[in-house]
Amino acid sequence: MRPVALILHEGELWPSLLAAADRYGCPSVLINARMSDRSYPRNQYVKPLFRAILRRLTVIGTQSPLDAERYIEFGAEPNQVVVTGNVKFEQATASSLPDRGTVRKMLGLSDDDLVIVAGCPRPVSEEDAVLQACKVVHGQYPDCKIIWAPRHLERIPDVENRLAEAGLPYLLRSRLDHQISMAATVLILDTMGELATLYAAADMAFVGATIVPLGGHNVLEPAACGIPVLFGPHTENVRASAEALLRSGGGRVVQNGDELAEAWMMLIAQPDRRKEMGAAAKEAVHAGNGALDRTMALLEERLFGDR
Repeated sequence: MRPVALILHEGELWPSLLAAADRYGCPSVLINARMSDRSYPRNQYVKPLFRAILRRLTVIGTQSPLDAERYIEFGAEPNQVVVTGNVKFEQATASSLPDRGTVRKMLGLSDDDLVIVAGCPRPVSEEDAVLQACKVVHGQYPDCKIIWAPRHLERIPDVENRLAEAGLPYLLRSRLDHQISMAATVLILDTMGELATLYAAADMAFVGATIVPLGGHNVLEPAACGIPVLFGPHTENVRASAEALLRSGGGRVVQNGDELAEAWMMLIAQPDRRKEMGAAAKEAVHAGNGALDRTMALLEERLFGDR
């Protein structure tokens, strides 16, 4: 087997792999490239090494103009870098979205139930913020349902204890199959691979790793379902996606548990505003499409243009 190209994604730059590709005369490219606000200062310490790595690449397709500037600053030639956009916008809409009614029926929820998803809040301070907001919502809207998806399954016993201490009735997703309806206030997602699907059942969502400085999880999955997306200020890993949602009005930044509770309460009390934000979030996802076509065109031009 003799590969014709090495295609790397986002920031997966492995010096030994690039060197091996060079030895076999195999061109290397980096697509959907980004350099987050967290990695940017760290990369300064290895700038000479970074420059040598970048010079091995035939072309770099970046998610945003800022990413392009950073790669050029670190040694890439300007004609080597092209802004193609973020292909994750395509990924969010590539497959057909689950039907809202079907997902709600699977969870034992009615069409009229208000549902909030807390996607992957991180321990411990961000979990504190989400728990605080859950208590406020439950106090005013006791029938509201909350789906809590821990980032790691080993967090579940601690989440159970904290919900019990807060007086919030909860149920594990794995035990829901044995119940006709979801009687608990909080459904703890103790299964793998379901979060993206369960966003379809929600009326709004909070995306974790954003109130704490961890860079953020995928904000496009809930946005693609047409619901308002709340997140904290730390979205370095999903910068382009978060900025698109904020520009469209489909997203909102919350700094802490108080602001998260305030935002959830506002969206519950104002269904028209909720619908408006959800539509804007979905439109932002569709407006970001095109990056995949631009990336494929770039590869065709730079890798196979002379063939």
